[in-house]
Amino acid sequence: RDEFITVSIKLLNITGSSGDAFGKANKNPYTTNYDSTFISPIGEIPRNMTTEEPRLTGEFSGSTIAVTKSGELNRTNLFKSQQQPTILFNVRAFNQANIIPLACDITLEVTSLGEYLIFTPIGIDNGAGSIGITYEDISDKGETNKERELTYPFEGGDPKPQSIQAAAIIQWGEFIGWFPDANDTHDPKSEDALLILTPEMVYKEKHAWYARFKKSPPNSGDKILTLQVCNANGEKNDNFVIIINGVEIGLLDLSHGEPEGGLFIASNNNELTTDDVSSGFVCPMELITVTHFDPIHLTKGRNRIEMINAQDNGNGNLGVFEIAYYDINPDGSNILINKEPVASLTFDPLNGGDEVLYFDLD
Repeated sequence: RDEFITVSIKLLNITGSSGDAFGKANKNPYTTNYDSTFISPIGEIPRNMTTEEPRLTGEFSGSTIAVTKSGELNRTNLFKSQQQPTILFNVRAFNQANIIPLACDITLEVTSLGEYLIFTPIGIDNGAGSIGITYEDISDKGETNKERELTYPFEGGDPKPQSIQAAAIIQWGEFIGWFPDANDTHDPKSEDALLILTPEMVYKEKHAWYARFKKSPPNSGDKILTLQVCNANGEKNDNFVIIINGVEIGLLDLSHGEPEGGLFIASNNNELTTDDVSSGFVCPMELITVTHFDPIHLTKGRNRIEMINAQDNGNGNLGVFEIAYYDINPDGSNILINKEPVASLTFDPLNGGDEVLYFDLD
């Protein structure tokens, strides 16, 4: 006869447990069972824990696993789209009782609204900007300085879907780049101020785009920047509140019909001024109002001057805002010398009107 004989020796016995983390033996043990539901295409589905499996899985009651922050699970699905053609269909509702009740028809109509995109300008360290939006046909869709939702301009059956262009417009500071995530600051998708999105990119990429703008100090060294207005022709102009990069720095009074003006000095040293020899003005310094403001409000890149009308003096407006650097006289006199022009900006708003001017600093 054929025989097959085996022999084994028991070496050890291995078991596993929760290490008495939920109560020892049968002395008031904690239960990890709980009832729960999850949402499915047909409604809520029960998912109850009844055999203490959370002791092994760690999926306790109240556990939440964030699969996605944006709600987009299939960005690379070329066939997925928010926009669909108009759909008409019927839904018949009934219940499975012994006596089947009368049925009812529910008619739903779905209308395509197109794809959507959201553009958001974000400022870093008080930088500021806006976003101008146009379609491929260059028709202007306006400008936004806050989050803007836009319906994408093509239909599913369009053989020539259009591109969309979003232009980052600097208000003050520097443009850093376009980012697909609101919290990402290190990896821009594009550093070009003009973002062109094709339909293919809309399908493959995110629908939200963030333009980041940064404000940082200019490289001026020990030089002092000034903003100057000299009403050399002595004609009466309006009065203006002057705002630099969103911060009010003083009043420009041109109401007296004299060769007057204003000198705005970017320094916390309120003793700084200049004289008729060093100013480079046609206007005498005795008719110039000197105002000081914190240089922290200046920025590398684009700077914005807003002239907000404070008083209509009824004689029109025409003048020049001169931007210039000066050195401080080393003799301790607090006199600004050695004028170095940066820019000359003409303003000519209507009676009672405002003006916006820009200049750049390295």
